[in-house]
Amino acid sequence: MEQNKQTLKERFAVVGQNQIIAKTLLIILGISFSLTVLAQCFILNNLIWELDFLTEFIISITTVVIFIAVLAAIIKFFIINNNWLIAKILPNEEPVENPKAWFTSSLRIGLVLLGLILFAKSQKIIFLSANFLIDLPKASRELITNIVQGNRVFENGFPYLQTYHLLMLFLMIYLIAGAPKFVWWQSKRFNA
Repeated sequence: MEQNKQTLKERFAVVGQNQIIAKTLLIILGISFSLTVLAQCFILNNLIWELDFLTEFIISITTVVIFIAVLAAIIKFFIINNNWLIAKILPNEEPVENPKAWFTSSLRIGLVLLGLILFAKSQKIIFLSANFLIDLPKASRELITNIVQGNRVFENGFPYLQTYHLLMLFLMIYLIAGAPKFVWWQSKRFNA
């Protein structure tokens, strides 16, 4: 049994230069797909705000469950457990001298590139996030007043898109910084 586990570990080990680059690209692709799924979830929840409470609640819960399942599948197969996919895409090749250093540097470069692409693609997010942060004290006063008076919590709808824009801004900054904790976590898992 121990030998069987060892052979599986060796079989799915990512050691070649092309395999390391493929692993990096799959991780970046998984992050990009995850962001697309989250964006669609925020947009869909923003569109159903005009319905009555029960219908809105049922649709929101259903969409959140579906999107969490899709997001979990993307994260599992593209980010966390992608060695089996790399083994199917690329045949075995010669090992590189220091595969962990190769993986860490290629992942960091790829994540910075993804952050710059997201930054260039969605420049309006910066302005929308700044506007949301400036309006936040007014919105919080409105929220507290509505809670105290027993009115609907958000008169103009929950700020789904503003929250999404703010999260995207923080994510872009984190990716442009090289995503240090994510790279550390992935490099710790690399051939562990």
